[in-house]
This record gives sequence, structure tokens and C-alpha cells, in this order.
Amino acid sequence: MQEDDPRIKNLEDRLRQWRAKLSELRSKADAAEAETRIEWRSRIRDLEAKRDDLEQRIRRYKESGSDAAEELRTGAEKAAKQLGQALNKALSRF
Repeated sequence: MQEDDPRIKNLEDRLRQWRAKLSELRSKADAAEAETRIEWRSRIRDLEAKRDDLEQRIRRYKESGSDAAEELRTGAEKAAKQLGQALNKALSRF
């Protein structure tokens, strides 16, 4: 088990922040006009899929043995970067 990796703890902290930003986006989308709301809900679903992927990668990393840990951590960091970039892009557009 890989429980104490500070890099993963950092990813988990960022994931918590991104969950809050997704919630903020959902609220804004719900308050938007119908056409805009439909478009933003689609984007939010895409962001939630990225979030779910990251959560799964972190979980697999924590459950892994040392043989696969580095590869899984690298994948989680890449997924985090993609989620962060996509979320920031979405927030800048709304």
C-alpha cells in the first residue's frame, strides 16, 4: 500500500479544491439560460469524468505494491494536470 506519498497527498488536496470549483460551475450552469445551461452541463460532465478518472488512479496507486507504484503515480499526476487545465479553461469561459 502506498498511503504516505506526499505527492499523492498534494493531488488529493488539489482534487478537493477542484471538487469545490466543479460545484461552483454547476451552480452557475443551473442559473444560466436554457441553451447555455445545456452546453455547460455537458462540459461539467466531461470535467466530472476527468475527476472520476483521477480519483480512480489515486485509489489504484494507494492499493498498489511498489512494482506498479511509480507508473500509477505518474498517471495520476498526468490526469490531475489535465483536469486542472480543463477546469481552469472552463472557469475562464463562464
